[in-house]
Amino acid sequence: MIELQGVWFSYNGRSSSVLSDVSVILRSGAVTALLGPNGSGKTTLLNLLLGWLKPGEGEIRISGRTVGTLSGRDRSRLIGHVAPDEPAVLELDVREYVFLGRTPYLGLSGRPEPDDLQAVESALETVDLLSKAGRPVRTLSTGERQLAAVARALAQDPDLFLLDEPTSHLDLANTRRVLRLLDRLRSRGKTIILTTHDPNTASVLADEIVILRAGRVLASGTPAAVMTDEILGAAYGVEVDVRLIDGRPHVLARL
Repeated sequence: MIELQGVWFSYNGRSSSVLSDVSVILRSGAVTALLGPNGSGKTTLLNLLLGWLKPGEGEIRISGRTVGTLSGRDRSRLIGHVAPDEPAVLELDVREYVFLGRTPYLGLSGRPEPDDLQAVESALETVDLLSKAGRPVRTLSTGERQLAAVARALAQDPDLFLLDEPTSHLDLANTRRVLRLLDRLRSRGKTIILTTHDPNTASVLADEIVILRAGRVLASGTPAAVMTDEILGAAYGVEVDVRLIDGRPHVLARL
């Protein structure tokens, strides 16, 4: 579904590149984790996929179309985005905020149809925020705001979900809720790309992992193939122990 070919990017014409010659294919209907330490280029890559940034060199295609040729409305229908620490939107309450996900589907009148209202209620129920739907977003905890952002993306019902650190600020129970939700979306044929700096989050959920280091692809493949002592040690610059738990690799940092 998504193909990056020879993508380079630097901010404000700087000589040092944030991403350097990134070429990778991300499968449709799968969960792909962009894994790497802080500053490795994960969020920049996500913003390029969103069309918010343009590559200095190279090309990005989604479903055979170059990202830059997609209209804003097309992108909004195709891609749902969740960012960490999304700001409270003025004085919107939670239901109004989640309803923003339906904007790409509204007609000229701007009036919601019953399907739009149902999508919002279903999304709120899925993330367990129905009881707080009337509260201003700004009054939610950081973790609850993260869940509200996930609900907004769910209401949008895109084919592709791009999530930047989706479990940041979440406690263990809410982390489990989000990961289970993403697993259900995969079972419905949705494509999910998420960034994380935590190898264990990637291992639990991802079908494939792309490991970035200093703006370059260090390795890509299944968790079993790329989550090794050697590769992760090179990515993070520390010694690690990788152990199998229920058939999936998990990482312990050595003191």
